[in-house]
Amino acid sequence: MAGIAGVQHVEHAGGFVHAHQRLDLGLDSAVHQRQMRLAGGQVAVGHRPETAPGRLQLALGKPLLLEGAPGVGKTEAAKAIAGILGRQLIRLQCFEGIDAAAALYEWNYPRQMLAIRQAQDGANIDIYRDEFLIERPMLTALRRPESTVLLIDEIDRSDHEFEAFLLEFLSDFSISIPERGTLRAADRPVVILTSNRTRDLHEALRRRCVYHYIAYPDPAREAAIIMLRSSAVAESTARAVVAAVGILRNEPLSKPPGVAEAVDSARASIAAVRRLPANRRGWPRTAAAAGIRAARASAMLDGGSAVVAMSGDTVMGTAIDTVPDTGADADPGSADGIVTDAILAGALRVSAAVGELASVWQRAPLQALARLHTLAAADMVTPERLGRPRPEPGVAARLAVLAEAVSTAPWSAPVLVAVVHGELLALQPFDDANGVVARAAARLAMVATGLDPQALTVPEVGYLRAGQRYRTVAKGFATGAPAAVAEWIRLVGTALQAGAREARSIATAATGGAALEGRWPGQHGHVGG
Repeated sequence: MAGIAGVQHVEHAGGFVHAHQRLDLGLDSAVHQRQMRLAGGQVAVGHRPETAPGRLQLALGKPLLLEGAPGVGKTEAAKAIAGILGRQLIRLQCFEGIDAAAALYEWNYPRQMLAIRQAQDGANIDIYRDEFLIERPMLTALRRPESTVLLIDEIDRSDHEFEAFLLEFLSDFSISIPERGTLRAADRPVVILTSNRTRDLHEALRRRCVYHYIAYPDPAREAAIIMLRSSAVAESTARAVVAAVGILRNEPLSKPPGVAEAVDSARASIAAVRRLPANRRGWPRTAAAAGIRAARASAMLDGGSAVVAMSGDTVMGTAIDTVPDTGADADPGSADGIVTDAILAGALRVSAAVGELASVWQRAPLQALARLHTLAAADMVTPERLGRPRPEPGVAARLAVLAEAVSTAPWSAPVLVAVVHGELLALQPFDDANGVVARAAARLAMVATGLDPQALTVPEVGYLRAGQRYRTVAKGFATGAPAAVAEWIRLVGTALQAGAREARSIATAATGGAALEGRWPGQHGHVGG
């Protein structure tokens, strides 16, 4: 399952790379056994040279400063250390302009004023007692050092003034409160600082810490992490995925591509489409138009017809409620309101069924795939082969793995869409109509996961515009070659963006009263008007 492993890893690349390591902190065997049980064995991949910083931190009682590129696992490493020690992780997220009130403490002024007003005349009241003190992360760690780990995350995002403020705390683990005096920790707390190296930290801050730089792991170790997180991934597949991600990291970009950014961009573009006036009030109409555009694009990708003469907003089966299409541009795929092209008819049927199959997809993905094939291939294969995978060895087993991944993998919705699409194209599980089924299943995943619950977007248009590249990259994805896997990931992301733009054009046309149907390549112009 090269595609599953590939997209799975790229989404999490670096996020758990160093976090789920077995950090040997010199603890006794009981704690070591606890650490090996953490998160069902997620803390398992050892790397002995990197255990030294953890041992030094505890032995010297100094903070641990972790630097590295975003996404290599610095924050997750702190979480793992807290889990190993059996302590609560207290996180202070740094930002530009952070001050003592956000990091250390502040007084509850409304409560102090209320206490003063309620006090009897002439009575003395101490408004600087603990009940009026609001603890922030640093003070909490100072007061409970035996049960907490303090994470000062992304210190490089703070100002130089905040660095100076930290010096007293990191040197003596004490803080000064004017109204209370100096507070010191009974024991030295475990403190971890992280930095993305967006700026240089002051030398005085570095001297107070045990420093360690976290780089991306070597390929063998990264492959081991992938297999640890997904037991169904073969070693050869994991290594191919690691190589593909390495290609992306080494490209001359200002910032190496992150799946988090790509996923957020896809989500944002789709969410923006859903907020358009035409989609807030009249989404059934725009969704119907999007479904027809998706069906036409999907049919054309498999060599089918594209023209659908239509009136009204719904498609029922293969019959289109329309006036006869007898003009000069009439297409043999439809005649007198009936779609006669088998590929187009199947694509229209699956497009119309996406909404009702969303709940089935969530609880029984294989059943939903069987139904999609029954609809897509009704005019192509014999009835007894409808909805049934090819009998070749391994096909049913790979479908089962895909179904399990769909049901249990903690992936974000855009990543799941890419997995479903790529794996079905690679596997070709049915006798015919595999392309239509793969794209319909990806569309179904968008609805079922809530990425596009109303099916307003048309990513199929993005694949159609890619032309031969779509077919070439899909074939390369099936081989599991590193460069091909990386290229497929990029292509899917581009298509999701194109689908959102197509949805915007549909909504714009609906608002302006224009026709909802666009023109198509090879006929009268470009896709989507």
